[in-house]
Amino acid sequence: MSRIGTLIVMVAIAIAILIASYKRAASSFLPASPASSRYVDTNIITLNHPTSRFSGEPPRDASTQTSIPDIPAEYQLAYQESLGYFDDVPEKHWLIRKRISKKRVHISINDTTTQTYYQNNWNPDFSCEMEDYVGGRDPGKWVCDPHRLNRPNCLVYSVGSGGNLHFEKQLAQIAPQCEIHLFDHVDQSETLAHEPIKNAVAHPWGIVDEGGVYFTTMKHKRLNRGKFKTLTQTMEELGHTGRTLNLVKMTCETCEFYAYKEWLQHDIRQFMVETFFTLPTVNEFFQTFHDAGYVITHKEANLNRGGRVVEWGFLKLDKAFRILPDLAGI
Repeated sequence: MSRIGTLIVMVAIAIAILIASYKRAASSFLPASPASSRYVDTNIITLNHPTSRFSGEPPRDASTQTSIPDIPAEYQLAYQESLGYFDDVPEKHWLIRKRISKKRVHISINDTTTQTYYQNNWNPDFSCEMEDYVGGRDPGKWVCDPHRLNRPNCLVYSVGSGGNLHFEKQLAQIAPQCEIHLFDHVDQSETLAHEPIKNAVAHPWGIVDEGGVYFTTMKHKRLNRGKFKTLTQTMEELGHTGRTLNLVKMTCETCEFYAYKEWLQHDIRQFMVETFFTLPTVNEFFQTFHDAGYVITHKEANLNRGGRVVEWGFLKLDKAFRILPDLAGI
C-alpha cells in the first residue's frame, strides 16, 4: 500500500473513533423521556410494594401494591402512593402534599344545619395541578388532571345525566381511550344516538343502594317507576366485576348517603359526587371515604340551590399517603 493509501486509512480510523466517542458522550447528556409519557397499566401488572422507608412497615393497603422500575426514583413515591395516577410529581412536592393533607382538620363545627356544616367541615386536603372543569355548564364536574385518565383499560361510570351529555362528550375528547357507561332510570339511548360519543354506551337503569332504603325515605317513592340496580349488580351484568373504575360521576339526589358503603366495596379511583342537603349520617359518610384512603380534591357549593347542594371530588390514594415522615426543611 502506498504512503498516501496508508495515510487515508489512518485518517478514516481516527474519524471513526472520534464519531463513536462523540455519540457516547452525547447520549449521556440527552434528557430522559418525560415521565408523563410512560404508562404501565396497573390494572394488569401488580408487583410487590417495597417496605415504606418512613414507617419501617409495608403500606397498609396491600391490594394496591405497585412498584414500576422504569419510573425514575424522583417520581417513585408519588407514583406508588397515587396508585399509578401521578408519574411526574417530584418527591419533594409530594411530601409537601402529604404535610398539607395531614394537618387538615376536617370537623370544626358539629352542626348538621346544611349550609353551616358544609361551610366549616371537610375542606379539600389535596390539590391537583391540572384540575379541569369538564362538561361546560351544570352538570359539569371538576376532575383531577383528567388527561391522566387517557390510558388503556380506563373505565368510567356516569350516573344520572338527565339527558345532558356535556360532561361525557368532553371527557371522551380529553381521554379517548376511556370506555364510558351512562346510567339513568330514564333511558338515554335515544339522546346518545343523536349525540354520539366515542366509546360510550347508555344503559336504561339508575344506580341505587343495596336494599332500596333510599326509596322508602323522604320523597323518592316516585322514582320507583324507573328501573334500578346496585353498583355490584351493574358491574356483574356488564362483565366489569373486579375491574378498576377509574372515574365515577354520581348524581342521585341523596342516595349517596345510603349507597356509599356498597360503592366503596369496589376499586373506584376518582369519585365525583353531589351531596344533597345533610342527613344524620353525613359525618360517617365523609369519614368512611377518608378511612378508605380518599382525599378531597374539590368542594363547591351549588349557589343555584342556595348552597345546600355541594359538588365533591374524591381521589383514592394508597393508605401510605397518610404516613408522614420527618418533613424538616420541606
